[in-house]
Amino acid sequence: MRTDVVNTRVPGVSRLMEPLIVIVILTLVYLFFAPVMKGGFIWDDEFNLLNNPNFRGLSGDHLAWMFSTFHDGNYHPLCWISLGLDFVLWGLNPAGYHFTNLVLHGLNAVLCFYLIAALLRCTDRGATAGTVAIFIGAAGGALFFALHPLRVETVAWIAARGDTVCGFFYFLTLLAYLRIDNGKDSDYKSKWLWVSLLCMTCSLLSRAWGITLPVVLLVMDWYPLGRLNLARPWVKGNRRILAEKIPYALLASVFAILAVLAKQSSMVAIARHSLADRLLQSFYGLCFYVWKSLVPLDLSPLYGLTRFDTSAPGNVLCVLMISAATIGLLLFTRRCPWALAAWSCYVIIISPQLGLVQSGPQAAADRYSHFACLPFAVIVGGGIAELGRKPGNWKRAAGLVVCAGLLLVLGTLSYRQTAVWRDELSFWDRVIALDAQNDVGVNMRARLKFEVLGDLIGAEADYSRALGLDPGNVTALVNRGLVRLGLEKFEGAATDFESAARLKEKRPEVYNGIGLLHYRQGRPQQALQAYDKAIRLSPDFVDSYINRALLYKDRGNPAAALADLNNAIRLDPESAEAYANRGALHQAQNENVPAARDYRTALRFAPENWPFRQKVVQNLLRVTAQQATRE
Repeated sequence: MRTDVVNTRVPGVSRLMEPLIVIVILTLVYLFFAPVMKGGFIWDDEFNLLNNPNFRGLSGDHLAWMFSTFHDGNYHPLCWISLGLDFVLWGLNPAGYHFTNLVLHGLNAVLCFYLIAALLRCTDRGATAGTVAIFIGAAGGALFFALHPLRVETVAWIAARGDTVCGFFYFLTLLAYLRIDNGKDSDYKSKWLWVSLLCMTCSLLSRAWGITLPVVLLVMDWYPLGRLNLARPWVKGNRRILAEKIPYALLASVFAILAVLAKQSSMVAIARHSLADRLLQSFYGLCFYVWKSLVPLDLSPLYGLTRFDTSAPGNVLCVLMISAATIGLLLFTRRCPWALAAWSCYVIIISPQLGLVQSGPQAAADRYSHFACLPFAVIVGGGIAELGRKPGNWKRAAGLVVCAGLLLVLGTLSYRQTAVWRDELSFWDRVIALDAQNDVGVNMRARLKFEVLGDLIGAEADYSRALGLDPGNVTALVNRGLVRLGLEKFEGAATDFESAARLKEKRPEVYNGIGLLHYRQGRPQQALQAYDKAIRLSPDFVDSYINRALLYKDRGNPAAALADLNNAIRLDPESAEAYANRGALHQAQNENVPAARDYRTALRFAPENWPFRQKVVQNLLRVTAQQATRE
């Protein structure tokens, strides 16, 4: 390993090769990932964007919210700023948001190229490889990173924007750090130290991946930088390097605390997912990302979290393989320090997402590989650089051709994987096709068919399938009851609501469903009693206020209806349904001005795919015309 000069730029031929390689990288990223721009808003995008007016702009109020919120279980104000800028530019057109993700991924691929080139030049082999070999290797490693199908989730899913923004500053942090110890004076080193810390701060303000950076930098100090002497841990140089990491560690600690606070609402309790399960999940995850990096087939948007059986052969095998790999790399450290360094960085970077602190319904996720598998890209770059050392050798030339072919295969697989992210139906279809027992996928596809697509028959089938997987799922029982109401299968709906009531007697949505059933069957008094009970169980349950208001309206009691709708809006100031119904109540009483105001508010808060949007627009036009006629 070299200990003299670390330069993030490659001299000589780089003036000609550098722009060409950058253009090639950006072009290939665009060609293989361009289909993502045809995608829509998917899953968490509804919560984060469609139903969230707080990010829509860059005013002082918007920025204050961005820097103070834990919305979606993350603290990432710079991510919100990028999304706010998207809204200013594109409104709620998903193509614009996907375009920004694609641009960021292209930039990250270019920065990855520069990082790999710099790291390769720090090694003994890289020092003698020559400019052409270094650049060929760095380009190959960057394309392995950028074109790999595991990157599709990060690029295609708008909700993963934080990873692409974080990645941009993460790469800059590492590049700036490499400049600190390049033989210049103390002022020069200090300048790049502060640049590195600033970039790390921006990375942490985008997503919490940088909390492991202090340890990753220490590994880099050992190899390939050769600054850290593990054979003599207490030498003065080591103490200086450790002291240098203090500001990095302080930053990481602050944002680690913020990350834990942000994730509290989605953390899975030990009672539901034991410590033994979490340990097995960790070993499974370490194997999973290595395997998927080597064989990127059957990639799913959601790998469901299930219990990890301590006696299952697959889980035991994962423990044995990871242990054996680690011991083997330790034994061969002197011969292959690069392998241990890469493996250590991989384990360190991925560790927060291995499930020891479980958050969410996933056992693993493709997007988690975005940073963790970066060491593999460096290894690939080093291997390709070795092949490029003697381009006249036909065996090495053939090896380069094979590597280029494999990169094109990865790009083709990524192109195919983008189809999974075309819309929410293709998303959930893929989840279920790969895991028929994924109850989250089945329930979410049922909800999509019911609430968005209007496919009641398909929704009923999916909810029945979900209940086959989990007969005690009260939400699925209630929702199937609502679907059966829409299909006028009143007896089946009654059975579902009664079953739900027996399982969870104090769930307000159960009695809200019973009220709807009585209402549809012409029993207003029983419906009123059911709505009353739902509200007693949960005084902030908005749906029952809205449904009771509709009942009051039909029974000729507009004052009571207005009171319930006012309560619904007080509880949920962004409820498009409540505003729309209050507008209809005003319209029925020929109060056109407040009716128009409520209709406009409903349209402002309603998602683009809201099924009542067209009807509300028609009502707004009607009351506006009536008001103009009167004036």
